[in-house]
Amino acid sequence: MLPRKQIDIAWSDLLAGLVGTMTGLNEADCMQHIQQRWRQSSLLVCLSARSAFDLLLQQLALPLGSEVLVSALTIPDMVRIIEHHGLVAVPVAIDPDTLAVRMPALEAASSNRSRVLVVAHLWGTRLDLSALIDWAQTRKILLVEDCAQAYEGCHWSGDPRSDVRLFSFGNIKTATALGGGVMLLKDQWLCRALQQRQQTYASSSNHRFALKTIKYMGLKCLSMRLSYGLLVRLAQVLGADYNVWITQWVKGFPAAELMPRLRQRPSLALLRLLTRRFAQNIASEVEKRQAVAHQFMALCPERPFPGHKAEHHSFWVFPVAVKRPQRLVDCLQQQGIDATRQATLEPVAGQFFPAAGAMQRWHQEFVYLPVYSGVSVAELQKMADCWQQAG
Repeated sequence: MLPRKQIDIAWSDLLAGLVGTMTGLNEADCMQHIQQRWRQSSLLVCLSARSAFDLLLQQLALPLGSEVLVSALTIPDMVRIIEHHGLVAVPVAIDPDTLAVRMPALEAASSNRSRVLVVAHLWGTRLDLSALIDWAQTRKILLVEDCAQAYEGCHWSGDPRSDVRLFSFGNIKTATALGGGVMLLKDQWLCRALQQRQQTYASSSNHRFALKTIKYMGLKCLSMRLSYGLLVRLAQVLGADYNVWITQWVKGFPAAELMPRLRQRPSLALLRLLTRRFAQNIASEVEKRQAVAHQFMALCPERPFPGHKAEHHSFWVFPVAVKRPQRLVDCLQQQGIDATRQATLEPVAGQFFPAAGAMQRWHQEFVYLPVYSGVSVAELQKMADCWQQAG
């Protein structure tokens, strides 16, 4: 069976990650190499992008009840972090065709309590933030650019006019290091303050990182077609939902343990693997993924998908919205192709967002297709046929 997604890390990187728990560069050398690769001096490496965001909100110490404007689709943990600080997450509608924040919706959602705007580049798209940056600067609102799903290499580091830029190298991200987040800041003073605050954290252990690396070696084995098919068949025999297994295996931080788990410094082993990953040129792999996506789009040119009008798209994942999403999933499984309705993004509910119901309905129609490098034209055709049948 064709797996729903491939873990974007080579065996050599996994082995290097395991060796890095025992030997390699020291922390200062790792940071020097990372700063050189990103060509940034105001840079902070955190345990995760969510750790960086939490660190930022701690330092800002905004008054209780202050509003954080967020893209209407975001990962639930971002909202949990906002609410943990006594702040209010206010969703801002996005354009389904480009995934860009709608300026009229932003105007309607903002108030004199708005202090931060978090804009996400979703699913591999890149947005032009010029209008948003001008809008935020005029109102003295801090703009956080969430680039977690848009990484294509250190050559692109978001819009330098943004106050804060966040990148993620978590378990299922492009060029994963099995964790880690990079925060780039325009304000050097703020960067130094965040560095000092993070130094008060205990370091995550190399031992834990070693166990995680071994786990992902196992998951990489399971993501091979034969073993993945056997996993699905085993779940069927046992009457179990293998979707639950997969979600549990790749989940980052349990919700109940979120805040204490976020507030750790990255282990030295993680810093070493990040240093290795940032030194790699992943342009050719991204281009292969884009080529497969364009092949698929050519098979069904009349079928729009979320973000199909985005000016730039690297297709980190490939969601489609259909009237009968489960029918699409079932059809693909009969063809030996696994797709999922489970998403990392969720709509942000809020009394300030009159279109919340419409966003929720749109989100419920999503199916994430396995459109990535290595998928054959025949398999792409099967996906296109099933998509057509699902309406």
